[in-house]
Parts: sequence; structure tokens; C-alpha cells
Amino acid sequence: MNESRFLKIIDEVFRPFMSQLGFAKVDIHISGKYYRADFSNGRFTVKILFEPGESHLTSMIIDNALTDIASIDEPKRTPRLADLNTRYRSVISDEQRSENSDSFWQFSAEDLIEKSLIKHAKDLRLVLPLHLRELGCANMS
Repeated sequence: MNESRFLKIIDEVFRPFMSQLGFAKVDIHISGKYYRADFSNGRFTVKILFEPGESHLTSMIIDNALTDIASIDEPKRTPRLADLNTRYRSVISDEQRSENSDSFWQFSAEDLIEKSLIKHAKDLRLVLPLHLRELGCANMS
């Protein structure tokens, strides 16, 4: 996946549902080391990061009130998408998963990394509203 494809997926796949949740795209950073897109609603920032050299992809939810740098390494304070998937897996029905997948049918990937990035969007669309609700942000779901 090159930087233009990363940006396209961020704009076409992530931005619409993130906007529905009250998040705006606030920053994009592209370098030789990593590509990053940040969405924020003021209280939280969702960071989507891809490291081309490592083919590593991660998404994390940062509470903007936490100012200590150590909190980024603590999954309970700064959960990764994988943490949220584990936490909410049992409360998401097969019907919800199917409906969610249906809303991504029009997006296609050119390689496995793009496929993984689109899967991140699918998963985030399912678990982020649950996480926000759990944190008392019911109006953001």
C-alpha cells in the first residue's frame, strides 16, 4: 500500500463513519517511516498508523485528558483496536456483524495491507460506539 492508497482508504472508508460518530479528521502525517491519520471529537483521538517498512498496522483510542506519556503504553488507558475487539466480541451479534460488513461491500483492496486496513475500519465501526458508550459518551454512538 502506498501513501495515496492509504489516504484514499482513510477518506473513503474511515471518514464517513467516523464523522457519524462525531469525529473529524484532524491530522494526516505521511513519512518514510509511517503513515498516520488522526480523528478527534475533542475528548478522544483515534489514531490509525501504518508502518510500511514493517507492514505493521494499528489503531488506538487516546483519551485527550491523559497527559502522561506512559498512558499510551497501557491498554486499559489507551486501548488498541485489538483490545476493543476482545472486550466487545461477545456483545456483538452475528446480525450486527453482517449489517456492518454490508456497509463496506463497495470498498476493494489492492493488496493484503489494504485489506487489513479496511478490516480495521469494519472492526472500529462496530466497537468504537460500544467503547464510547461505556465511557459515558452515549451521544456519540
